[in-house]
Amino acid sequence: MYTCIYKYRQSIFLRVAYNRNMQENIPHYQALKRHIIEGINSQQWLEHSQVPSENKLCEKFGVSRMTANRALRELTEEGVLYRIQGLGTFVNENKPIKSALQIRDIAKEVKSRGNRFHSIALQQKEIIAPLQACHHLSLKSESHIFYSLVLHFENDQPIQLEERYINKESAPGYLDIDLSKVTANHYLKKSTSSLGGSAYCGSYCCR
Repeated sequence: MYTCIYKYRQSIFLRVAYNRNMQENIPHYQALKRHIIEGINSQQWLEHSQVPSENKLCEKFGVSRMTANRALRELTEEGVLYRIQGLGTFVNENKPIKSALQIRDIAKEVKSRGNRFHSIALQQKEIIAPLQACHHLSLKSESHIFYSLVLHFENDQPIQLEERYINKESAPGYLDIDLSKVTANHYLKKSTSSLGGSAYCGSYCCR
């Protein structure tokens, strides 16, 4: 009950904010952009949650389809939102995920300290990509990708749980490698070097 009341009050607040923006005589698409940003800031829409579609914005605020499209398109270009074909528009993360090229090889880090390193592959399989992975890998919804979950150790102490979502086209042999003997980082740099940096950036790592 309290959640419903809270969301209702949020909706009223955002509508009032939109009307205030319109009274300032700013373009309709700018008012829509402010409306969406204020909704994100007030946590009506959290990271990776869907924002209203063009049709819903048109119905709610009486604007044209072109106006709604421009507002969503510009927020997408600015990195506030992201779109998934066939599903809709979603709130982007506040902090961008690191490029895979910026992620150092954990094995080299450990060995550079003069310590022992080993890994255990907990999962290594093909899955249907979750929405977040579709976004960061620029894939259509329900695309098949490779997934791995690996626990890294330094002197027999666990130090890092590494989760990777990998574009199959970038590394087609990923499921055949032994992740207890070679790190994903080392394999991907070696196997995708001929495809260019963009192919290697088709994976991201939660560290």
